[in-house]
Amino acid sequence: KRMQMLEIPSRDAFLKYLRSNPEAVLELQRDLCIGVTSFFRDSEAFAALDRAIGELCNADEPFKSIRCWSVGCSTGQEPYSIALLLRRHLDDAGRSGAEVKVFATDVDSTALRTAALGRYPASVLDDIPADLQTRYLRRIDDTVEVDPRVRRSVIFSLHDITRDPPFSRIDLVVCRNLLIYLQPEFQARVLRLFRFSLRAGGYLCLGPSEGLGDSRDAFEDVDARWRLFRMRDDEAGWGANLVLPRGKTRLAREQSIGAARQERTRATPDRALQQVLAAYAPPGVVVDHGHRIVLSFGAVNDYLEMPVGEATSDVLAMVPEDVAV
Repeated sequence: KRMQMLEIPSRDAFLKYLRSNPEAVLELQRDLCIGVTSFFRDSEAFAALDRAIGELCNADEPFKSIRCWSVGCSTGQEPYSIALLLRRHLDDAGRSGAEVKVFATDVDSTALRTAALGRYPASVLDDIPADLQTRYLRRIDDTVEVDPRVRRSVIFSLHDITRDPPFSRIDLVVCRNLLIYLQPEFQARVLRLFRFSLRAGGYLCLGPSEGLGDSRDAFEDVDARWRLFRMRDDEAGWGANLVLPRGKTRLAREQSIGAARQERTRATPDRALQQVLAAYAPPGVVVDHGHRIVLSFGAVNDYLEMPVGEATSDVLAMVPEDVAV
């Protein structure tokens, strides 16, 4: 499609064009990232999801945290839809204080920036149940904003499901209409990662044209038509020996490559700068290309904790998982 629009006759010529036009690479990426999404897309699928979310929210433990993962979230309508249902069930069950986290991931950084704002055209109201609009949305002129309490529960992150480590202790994974774009070997790998991520009894929702493949025996059907499955209780601990992708994000890998090419010297601020930082800056750390702490200032101990075991200066090992991602 891009070659036809630009009237470029061959792939070699197109590659040459891409190498000399960085903006064209971004345009190609935007075409490849199929960002078709909406609030409560496929209402019947979300009705099935709503029943599963109700089960999670009416657990015996009143303060049990609920962790969900929306994979390939695009501009955020799907994870916000999940968060709205979670919030309604918890509030109705008198569990407003329960911790909710919806991890929303995608490879498209532009889409994620839109998603993080939590602001959409007022036309989206046509897709959102009326009671949720009243309770958790705010109309501002020709836009709609998600309630801050709901927005804070959704954590957006740049993440490549085929390369980056998965989240853990997840109650619900929603990955709809993404597997169909992957080759079979990647589909199988991603499904194994979901098995690792899910708690026993956790739910997995796929797209209507997607299946479980070799992971079929690990799940039982909840709604076969809308591809909603529940992980069998005897699957707990299945992932203990799973070989996961290396624990560095794509950005960290790129930074490590750069560090290998050139060893940078560490710059230590002079005493005056240290005093300025202590007086006016929030707590912070300076890290090198490998995320190793070079310098800290302020009350960083309020945010960092040395892990048990071998000593490390890796800041990603010292922060909560939600922040590390």
